[in-house]
Amino acid sequence: MQNPLTRLKFLLTATNHHGVHSPFIYGYATKCLYAKREYCRGKSHNILFKSVAYFGAKRIGLPAGSENLQAKLQAEFPSVHTEFTGVHTDLSTLKTELPSPEGGFPSRATGPLYSQGQNGPFDILFAHPSQAKTILDRASKENLVHNDTLLLVDAIHGNATLLSLWKKIKNDPKVTVTVNLFHCGAVFFRREQAREHFKIRI
Repeated sequence: MQNPLTRLKFLLTATNHHGVHSPFIYGYATKCLYAKREYCRGKSHNILFKSVAYFGAKRIGLPAGSENLQAKLQAEFPSVHTEFTGVHTDLSTLKTELPSPEGGFPSRATGPLYSQGQNGPFDILFAHPSQAKTILDRASKENLVHNDTLLLVDAIHGNATLLSLWKKIKNDPKVTVTVNLFHCGAVFFRREQAREHFKIRI
């Protein structure tokens, strides 16, 4: 269970759009994150749907096992192509979090991560912190991301281990901008963007 103090600490250190000086992130906050339309009850999924609409994403990578989420995305955005994604790895016993059909991540399984993404990089990748870190480690070799890809990382404040993974993701040299939204984190690779990290209340 999430520590209420974690949420309080986030609220005390986060800002709203008025504290954002990046035009790109200001636009993302005001036109996307604060958009009135609500697609889903779950915060992370709602942000995913809003981001698909805002960026006009065409190719979405989802965690293995999230068939319900895939069906909802395809119903809402018929022209969007969704794939269950992972990353090829040489470690046959790599542990990774696998989502439940409802979109949570209650179980732990062992085995190699895999990728069906053979048609170039994704516009948006939605992943648990453990998979997101592996995606970053293999991004260039597997051609998973392009300059404008959004990597949306779920449950970054779920526990101390997940928060530690989020911090490692932020420090990855390929990452230029991150937005901590408490329920999830947005990661961008825009080379034209100054390296910045934001905390935004939504």
